Amino acid sequence: MKKILALLVLLSFCFSTMTAPWVEASFWEERRRASQNLKGNTRVPCTITQKKDDDSRFLAQLPALSRLPLDAIQQMPLSQSVQTIPLTGPMSSTKSDSKNDPFSLISSLVAPYGTIRESYLAKPVDAPLVIHIQDVHDMTEAQINIASFLEKLQKQCRVNLIGLEGAEGVFDLARFRAYPDKDVTEGVSRFFLEKGDIGGPEYFGITSSVMPYLWGIEKSDIYIRNIIAYQNSIPLKKQWEAFHLNFGKRLSEVKDKIFHKQLNIFDSHLTAYRNNTESLGNYVRFLTKAASKQECHRAPNVGRFLKALE
Repeated sequence: MKKILALLVLLSFCFSTMTAPWVEASFWEERRRASQNLKGNTRVPCTITQKKDDDSRFLAQLPALSRLPLDAIQQMPLSQSVQTIPLTGPMSSTKSDSKNDPFSLISSLVAPYGTIRESYLAKPVDAPLVIHIQDVHDMTEAQINIASFLEKLQKQCRVNLIGLEGAEGVFDLARFRAYPDKDVTEGVSRFFLEKGDIGGPEYFGITSSVMPYLWGIEKSDIYIRNIIAYQNSIPLKKQWEAFHLNFGKRLSEVKDKIFHKQLNIFDSHLTAYRNNTESLGNYVRFLTKAASKQECHRAPNVGRFLKALE
């Protein structure tokens, strides 16, 4: 039995390691497909072929300038580039002043447009504040929220340097902003935003009162290789789905034999929640019943969440 269990654990490790890129790529493809279905968009997924004599790659949604070192932007005057907000104290400090505490400040700015998922405190006390925005592609509402959040960051924190995925180098915004009628510029930009041709950061970059610096953080050669790797993995999808289904059945059989009753019950709830067959509310209710009163007391927000469901 120990040999069988060890073999299954080894297979599970190999599967999760080898298929991680394919699973992530499949996630993004499914999210794009769901978004297109919601909008009634029947656009055919794009394919990418790298050509040695063609520099028009699937990177930025707006053309980038020639290579400009990041140091050149960092050396610009503060009013033109970006203000770094030093972290002056630990996150656990009490009675923080929103004017001096960057975490409280960012929380107040994010609140209308999203939520803070994670935060980390760097050891150097003078470390700059870096905000990583996780975006939902091809969803107009999400892009508008991102643009509005960036506008608040620029106006209240003088944050003006924005790093973007899927692009390399500086974005050429000046010619898009040059049209004298700002209402027309805003209307045309909104049209392309709703079509999905530009995202929230580009929309903000074109329509904001002060031009920000949009910087593509990708390395184009690595970016293209990742896309090609994803395309090459697509034919293997059915094969790995069949393997995963068969492996899951065999693993369930082993669990029934070696897990004790309480662990089996917990595993069944966890599996159901991960497979979206059990709601978050029911899963949390199960966890609170299984936990001790002392453990529940240490997580008051869980009690508030369950009370809100009633």
